[in-house]
Amino acid sequence: MKFDYELDAAKTHLQDKLKARYEPGPMRTRLYEVFEEAGQPVKEKKLAWMFYAGMGDVDLHDVPELEINAAETLLKDGIIVPTFEEDFYGIKKIRRIKHFDDVNFGLDENDGIVIFELVKRLPEPDMPDLIIRPDEKYGAVIQKLKDRMSYDPSIGKVIVDETPLQLKGGPLVRPIITNPSRVRIMMRQRGLDI
Repeated sequence: MKFDYELDAAKTHLQDKLKARYEPGPMRTRLYEVFEEAGQPVKEKKLAWMFYAGMGDVDLHDVPELEINAAETLLKDGIIVPTFEEDFYGIKKIRRIKHFDDVNFGLDENDGIVIFELVKRLPEPDMPDLIIRPDEKYGAVIQKLKDRMSYDPSIGKVIVDETPLQLKGGPLVRPIITNPSRVRIMMRQRGLDI
């Protein structure tokens, strides 16, 4: 089998571009799946980068085919994760895609895995936090998370925060920390060697 260097480079570039980290400016570029345009479902896989367009507005820029192929591979492997749906100015329906290590995972009161997002209190203080109870399309993501959770905590793959977090309008969850930097900090706080 021939190795596809261009696809591999595109996968690495995509992961690097998605990982959350400090970057000066009004916002980081974000990756979205476009699944509806002008009220019609999108027939083929369509991805777009959201970027700051100035004056408080954002815009979408279509992703080239090589990056779409890279994203499909990373989605299939659970390395990047589809998260919450948004309405883009009433023109498009989009779904944010994040790197696995930047997704908020948690265990609910029945030890079921959930994906959640904390909603900012302002400007809508009564809006509930967002939650996804993963179905079969999240199979690779959940398997990746379970694989990491099966390791001894001292290895530092993931750590479950035993301090519960009450989701606004949702269940009580124990966050599962997957970001390696945060895992190391929590391990040090617990007196574990890292």
